[in-house]
Amino acid sequence: MPSSYRPYSKIVSKFVGLNNSTEKYFFNDDAINILDKKGKIIFSKSISEILIEHGYLNRIFSQQTHKFDPIHLNDIEPVLKNTPYFKKGDVFLSLRNLSMVILYRPSINKIIKIIEGPFYNQHDVDILDDKTISIYNNNALLNYKNIRNVTNNEIIIYNFETNTFSKKFEKTFIENKINSNTHGLVDFLSDGSAMVEDRNNGRIFYLNSQGEVVWIFTNLNSKKQLYDLWWARIINSEKSKKLRNLIKND
Repeated sequence: MPSSYRPYSKIVSKFVGLNNSTEKYFFNDDAINILDKKGKIIFSKSISEILIEHGYLNRIFSQQTHKFDPIHLNDIEPVLKNTPYFKKGDVFLSLRNLSMVILYRPSINKIIKIIEGPFYNQHDVDILDDKTISIYNNNALLNYKNIRNVTNNEIIIYNFETNTFSKKFEKTFIENKINSNTHGLVDFLSDGSAMVEDRNNGRIFYLNSQGEVVWIFTNLNSKKQLYDLWWARIINSEKSKKLRNLIKND
């Protein structure tokens, strides 16, 4: 689970410290935590520390001005079984403000792989199989006014075996203007269909395996006012037939 250190971790504190004029914390020291079944923290580590210990100090502090939130950890995806490319106990970390996904092994405090490529300000990393992951690409670039510009979101597929990227359901995203500035996610079902959360637009799409829209939910209140969505999920995602039957009989 994610958290933020206050006071800062020791290594980070050396580079940041406190704002002595206000004594307020002015740096997000994002961290990951592993809990046992009783909720006790058995592992905790600062993301900034991980990067600094692996020689990536410049990625945190090389901006022209000090950044309050240079990393912005927004998703932790645990690895639950061994594969040729990642092992049980590893975690995928989505670092939004660095447009970076990290495969990290807590047991030995080691970054196994840094994934960077055709995605910007991404969210939601999911393991699809033994060699591929999906990344929800918000595709958001900041302009000179510090305003996010998004043409459309994308589902990026990264293949560890070939070290290549591809896109899925791209035409559907463009046609339906799925373009959430922040957040957003995709959950794939076992038959290749998917639920997509277009968070800032208050919409959920259910797409079949060809990317065709089966239905759209828009989060409106009784006054037709639009509300954001927050990290929607499919319950029992392996039972896609049951989901479709519920929809059909509604």
